[in-house]
Amino acid sequence: MTGTGRPGPDGPDEPDAEREEHQAPGATGQTGRTRAGAAPEGERPEVGKAVRDTRLGRIGVVMGGVGPYVQLRPLQGGREWDADPEHIEPVTVLEVLSVRVAEANANSRTRRGLNQG
Repeated sequence: MTGTGRPGPDGPDEPDAEREEHQAPGATGQTGRTRAGAAPEGERPEVGKAVRDTRLGRIGVVMGGVGPYVQLRPLQGGREWDADPEHIEPVTVLEVLSVRVAEANANSRTRRGLNQG
């Protein structure tokens, strides 16, 4: 294998082909990681996709839209907020996982009485 995506002496370079088929068009960031909430520029992300509100620095799930705004809800649930579509960017799957793990850890400490002040 050549690692270039071009056929080598053993045939096509399979790992590059696999990586490309798992990514939606326009769904990669500069690092090449898959983005969880990618949407074409100028369009609202799909309902259920995770995105970052860059104005507030919060990650949320798209719940819908009202007027010019996109409604987001925290990954762990809670109160929705309105975000300007111009201030929304997709997040990586790793970022979503990180937020969910942090929330699970916080919940586990609370259940054990470790976060009581």
